[in-house]
Formats: sequence, C-alpha cells, structure tokens
Amino acid sequence: MLSIKVKKFCPGQKAMWICIGVALLYIYNYVALLLNLLLYYDHFLNDAANEFLVANKTDIAINIYKVNIELFPKSFFTYDVLAQTYLKTDYKTNTLKYFKMLLVLDSDNQKVKKTVVALENKIDFYFRRPLGVKLF
Repeated sequence: MLSIKVKKFCPGQKAMWICIGVALLYIYNYVALLLNLLLYYDHFLNDAANEFLVANKTDIAINIYKVNIELFPKSFFTYDVLAQTYLKTDYKTNTLKYFKMLLVLDSDNQKVKKTVVALENKIDFYFRRPLGVKLF
C-alpha cells in the first residue's frame, strides 16, 4: 500500500527518498511540538515526582520539584507541591520557606497564611525554646 502511494507521488528512486525525508521531517516537527507542550506544562514533572513519592524515594521527588520550580518560578502549583511534600517529610524549616514563597506569589491566600502562622508557632516551640526546657 505504501509503495503504491510513493510511486504515485514520487516517480523515481531519488524522488522517493526526498518524499520519505519530507515525511520524516513532518513527523519530527510534530513530535518536537508535543515535547515542547509537555515541557512547558508545570504538572508534567510533578507527575513524575509523584511516582517517586509513591515509591518512598522522597529525596528524588524533592529534587524534581526543585527543578520544576526553576523551570516555572511563577507557578503557584509548583511551590505548593514542594511545600506540601516538605510538610509530610518533617523538614519544617524548608516547609516554612516554601510556604512563605507561596505568600509572595499570592498574598491574599488565607489558607497559606494560616499554615505559615501554624508552622512558625511549631518552629518557635521546637527550636527557640530556652535552654534546659524539656519537650517531653
């Protein structure tokens, strides 16, 4: 079937290879367009990082989230996902840092403001206590 179409539109051997080259160029451009769309979509890397979280490889997931923040520095979603991941993994100081970055992006977000206040209170309790005071 393909040979019939090639002979119909491309008479001769040299012309056939030119037609095949043009077809491959169209396919290459289409694939490149799809890859560019995926690379400029901030959820793409987050989906990959989520797979590492499910596999309990938190450090790899956090590194992927950080790369995503470098690629999309104005995306609220990218900072939120990293902050939530830090919150689940007990990196409280990093959690506070990224929640504060969320406030820079969206200063009217009440949920983030409450989270920042709660985290600051916990960090104050754990790290800024007077010497000699035992927690438990």
